[in-house]
Amino acid sequence: MENVKKFWGEGMFITDFDYGNGIYVVVMSKVKGWNGQAIRHGSTLPTEAISELWDKDYYLTNALYDGQDWVVVMTGVDYCSAQNYFSRTSWTEFTDKINQGWEDDRVVTKLCCEIKPSYNKYFAIMTRFKDCSPAQSRRYLKGRLLIQDLESMCTDGKYIVDVFDFDGGAFVVTASKTGWNTCKVVKSRDFPTLLEKVKGYWDKSYYITTITFYEGEWFAILGKK
Repeated sequence: MENVKKFWGEGMFITDFDYGNGIYVVVMSKVKGWNGQAIRHGSTLPTEAISELWDKDYYLTNALYDGQDWVVVMTGVDYCSAQNYFSRTSWTEFTDKINQGWEDDRVVTKLCCEIKPSYNKYFAIMTRFKDCSPAQSRRYLKGRLLIQDLESMCTDGKYIVDVFDFDGGAFVVTASKTGWNTCKVVKSRDFPTLLEKVKGYWDKSYYITTITFYEGEWFAILGKK
């Protein structure tokens, strides 16, 4: 948390994070139009805190369940007009609810899963923009996640919003007309190696748009405008 506060003080914000192999990996960036950020956590989803921050025009920009606690990130933004979150234990009901959100001009902000011995609870945040919300689509990739499969989904201005581990495969959400012209994907089983690969792309003006831990490997998706 001290590192997060340090970079907040330098005008940076949490743009993505994930948990895996016992560590949190946090991506922080300078983002135009973001004003203030807060982290809330608890053994259950901190619903009261979310409602209180919604009243202050903060919106959910990230969330995860690390096996013990829920952690949510809320950010002061001026481009959202509405937001909701929901969870389902049925995968079919969960994807149906996402489809309903898309029909209501909402987009997926984040996906995560609360894994318990007796059930899985799938969780989604969906947001409506004041201007036209970007079009989104989804794809399920079964088995091992390959770099070329992910990079093939980042064409014609698309970028990957989230990669969600589900039932031996990856549920991938992409958004269109985002301003990202190209993307690269790097992966590694250990984070220090991943970071070295990422630094090589930072030198080429790429920025991390998504970080995810999937099947024992860290994946960083980087975009360039």
